Amino acid sequence: MSKSISESLLNTMREWVELHLGHRISQSRLEDFEKRVLLAAAEAGFENPSDFIASLIRGGENNEAIGYMALYLTIGETYFFRDAMSYSVLKANILPEVLNRKKPGERLSIWSAGCSSGEEPYSIAMTAMTVLSDYRGENGPVEARILATDINKQSLKVARSGIYRRWSFRDIPAFIKEKYFTIREDETYALKDEVKSKVDFAMLNLAEDGYPSLLNGTDNLDIIFCRNVLIYFSPEQVTNTLLKFHKCLRPGGWLFLAPSEIPHPAPKFFHVQNLNGAIVMQKVEEADLKEKAPIKIVHSNYSYFGSSREEMRLSIDNLIEAPPSMPQSIETELELELELDFENLPAKLTEYYDQGRYSTIIDALPQISTSMEDSDSSETLGLIARSFANLGNLEAAIDWCDRLIAQDTINARWYYLKATIHHEMGDDDAALRSLTQSIFLDESYVIAYFVLGNLHRQRGEKDKSGKCFSHVARLLQERTGTDIVQDSDGLTVGQLKSIVTSLGGES
Repeated sequence: MSKSISESLLNTMREWVELHLGHRISQSRLEDFEKRVLLAAAEAGFENPSDFIASLIRGGENNEAIGYMALYLTIGETYFFRDAMSYSVLKANILPEVLNRKKPGERLSIWSAGCSSGEEPYSIAMTAMTVLSDYRGENGPVEARILATDINKQSLKVARSGIYRRWSFRDIPAFIKEKYFTIREDETYALKDEVKSKVDFAMLNLAEDGYPSLLNGTDNLDIIFCRNVLIYFSPEQVTNTLLKFHKCLRPGGWLFLAPSEIPHPAPKFFHVQNLNGAIVMQKVEEADLKEKAPIKIVHSNYSYFGSSREEMRLSIDNLIEAPPSMPQSIETELELELELDFENLPAKLTEYYDQGRYSTIIDALPQISTSMEDSDSSETLGLIARSFANLGNLEAAIDWCDRLIAQDTINARWYYLKATIHHEMGDDDAALRSLTQSIFLDESYVIAYFVLGNLHRQRGEKDKSGKCFSHVARLLQERTGTDIVQDSDGLTVGQLKSIVTSLGGES
């Protein structure tokens, strides 16, 4: 049941990824890369990662597996109005300038390239709707159309549905949810049609040559948003993509990149501007488009800002005008804030969890959130997710699992945790995918194999369950009977041995 990938096949995969997705994988990142390939294979439904790789190499550019691979190469956070400063400048500076140049009958055209699950293009739509509602130009009303593209069909499916969980709304004023969303019985939020109708979604690979094109709407654009995408590309692919973006834009068109993606020095065919702390790039019409050297993206490049962006944070409150009857305060998970002074917060939370004081952990979220700036907060996030699950708030538990996985993507334990919550919610297909990802990442993870075997047994899949239980038996063979099995809520090795033996597991 080995899930490792041979060195030669992994190198073949690395070359394929650079050619088709524009991502250059260094030798030092091969181990991490292998785990991400395994995650993508499991998400795509492959039991053998070699079959997944073969499907990529033989399947052509339109193969769905490409999207899964792209997802796990760039997995990260996305939420509404991420980087509020960009939207503030869009509203106050860019949109008024673009609208003033419009001729009668012309529409406002914006492209969200690499839109993921849709939070970015919908945020653009809400901002544009606010501006257009007050626009009184000489040429009459202007229609706004927003194109949103991504390489992953599953992400596009979520985006088209317009249904989101609370994790997509962090640090968002409550009135935005009240104004543009309808809460559903399962505590998810459905976007209203007035916003959905402004956005068209399509599949597009930025590493390929499908743009600019009249056929897919990527020509004659006013504004392009492409954030947290180029940072993963090789310098050659960054150069090629920026050149194509230049051709996609109208004269004087604008390009928004993530703050850490602004190339330095800037390419000659874009003029970089600092507008009230947000860095945007404007198309230079008469420019030499034959760049001699590849353009490099420098991580955490703040050379254009002049000062730390931390001093220039803006609130989202000024982007969307709140009706007088709606609250304008930032919504948090809880209104109650405990007076707790934790000298060692993780240890204290673990103590509370072991005592079954799950509500105390949840009540302490305001203090906890201020202590999770560092990268070592995974265990704390895990305790929060488990506490919500133990209190029966499964949707909130999934939200915190997503935050956990976004921070610590290749840790098998968090996919197992998410699987147990999905199972409790009755979504066994999602539980199976998460369990498969967990064991792909760590084939010695005993409890994940055991739960996977149980799930197969409940579904009547005897052969698959038997293989899982036999693998558990082999993993436990050299273990001491009194040892506690990791993440099993106190189950000993001896107890688990007896259970898998009764279920047909053979060592």
